[in-house]
Amino acid sequence: MARTRDQGVLQPMGATPSHRRVRQFAAYMASTFCLGRHLRGLRDRRRRVEVPGFVIGCVLLVGLALRARSMMELERWVRAGAFRKLVGRHRLPLRDCLRDWAMAADVASAWAINDAILATARKNETFRGGSVHGWHVVALDGTEVLRTQARCCAACQVYRHRDGRVEYAHRVVAAQTVRWRHGDEGTIRVGARVGTCRRWCGHGAPAAEGRGGRRCLRLLRRLQGTHGHFCDVVTVDALYAQAPFLEAVRALGLHVVVRLKDERYAVVQDAAGLRRGRRYGEAFVTRIGSFQVEVRVWDSPELTSWEGLKHPIRVVYAEEELSWTEHQGTAVWHCKALRILEVATTLSPAEASGRVVWEIARSRWGVENEGFRQLKQEWHLDHGFLHHPTGMQVLWALLAAGYNLFQLFLARRIRRRGPWEQTERGVAERLRAELLIGEGPLGLYLVPDTS
Repeated sequence: MARTRDQGVLQPMGATPSHRRVRQFAAYMASTFCLGRHLRGLRDRRRRVEVPGFVIGCVLLVGLALRARSMMELERWVRAGAFRKLVGRHRLPLRDCLRDWAMAADVASAWAINDAILATARKNETFRGGSVHGWHVVALDGTEVLRTQARCCAACQVYRHRDGRVEYAHRVVAAQTVRWRHGDEGTIRVGARVGTCRRWCGHGAPAAEGRGGRRCLRLLRRLQGTHGHFCDVVTVDALYAQAPFLEAVRALGLHVVVRLKDERYAVVQDAAGLRRGRRYGEAFVTRIGSFQVEVRVWDSPELTSWEGLKHPIRVVYAEEELSWTEHQGTAVWHCKALRILEVATTLSPAEASGRVVWEIARSRWGVENEGFRQLKQEWHLDHGFLHHPTGMQVLWALLAAGYNLFQLFLARRIRRRGPWEQTERGVAERLRAELLIGEGPLGLYLVPDTS
């Protein structure tokens, strides 16, 4: 199967691609999500307007959705005439125009596009079935997306090292729907199969500090204010095992499952005392990826020793015995390992068994494995497109919207995949190839051609 390169994009099957897949993608964005109408809602503070804001937003959103690696690559696509097939005869922006607009754009209007996409997906019942035994679960976490020694902005988090080096960093907080599938790797790429509920907010403060929990709570409040009751359970890492955070989540009407790692907590010591000498309450066997896992669960409800909590808390302790086989030449090794997972939850035993709580806690890895890892490796979240507090938030908003559109397109529109479309990367490559070197006009504009 021969492949050639043109404009930096793989050309599938060595033949000039048609517009079938990219036309399907554009029609999905235009008809299902009315993307052109939402793009016209973008606002900015520019005084001299040579290129309309909705055209710049269209270029950025579609380019980021197709995994553009930099502003320079976006400019190459513009010069190759790719976006002419989506915006008609409007004047197209180059790299400096893209950067200047992002720094002058309104952040709220950019996030409104992502909110509209998620609202439409919920209305179309895209998230139906994405649950853990009926509980709709959202994983919350933060990650660092930019660290540099060269320059800083007003929103940078400053790190001063002992050797005198000074580094400037930005962090984001994300929310992603997750679910558990038996016999699978423990998490599901929610965007690839069901759709994602994702939004980033804030920058600057590391999640390990107190401000990280406040940013997560601010994100939850924004999501609840925009989308209503969008989930039932929030699962977080041990950094958020703090009484004010748990009480604030409960005040929003949500349950929480939080990892416990610090053995100095009184509630952890009390749970260990109650567990000592007592047989496990549940035992089951499942699979996580290639590992067979035997899980034994101890349940300790109604613990009141967590200082600062107004209501009793429940601690679930699980021993996971992993079994797998390794082959070295003609030798076969049967390996085993023991892993411990301890979580605290506001779910009562009547609402969720120990196994359900364990599955919810394990599904939290979806935001790490299929969330941040994929966004950094494939969508270049950690690339510094520009270093400006407003511009970064605008690009994060459009990247979130493009990511959600791409994943929803995979889940809802693609029924049969060609030999080069077996992976998400292959689908993105085909879309780029059709957009860049496909023959003839696309026949469909995301924004009206008013020229």
